[in-house]
Amino acid sequence: WARKWDSNVPVLVLVGSIDNVAPFTKCESLFSYVSSKDKITIRVYDDAHHCFDNPDLPAQMQYQFGTLGYNEAAANEAWDEVTIFLVK
Repeated sequence: WARKWDSNVPVLVLVGSIDNVAPFTKCESLFSYVSSKDKITIRVYDDAHHCFDNPDLPAQMQYQFGTLGYNEAAANEAWDEVTIFLVK
């Protein structure tokens, strides 16, 4: 169970739209507590599972806790997003 939090440092959240291990909808309400909304950047990648940036995974692999899977397009976009975020 996550506690309410606030941040005064920039935060980048990269999530897959079909992540069923750590679904974004379960975490989204936590961001409502952050007073500096401009400090949070959220990117949701279509058709991306949990661990979408791990090239050692197949496109989809079912585990008892959910689905993992590599998505090359999402991984490339996320890498670009991280690079841009770190330059800010």
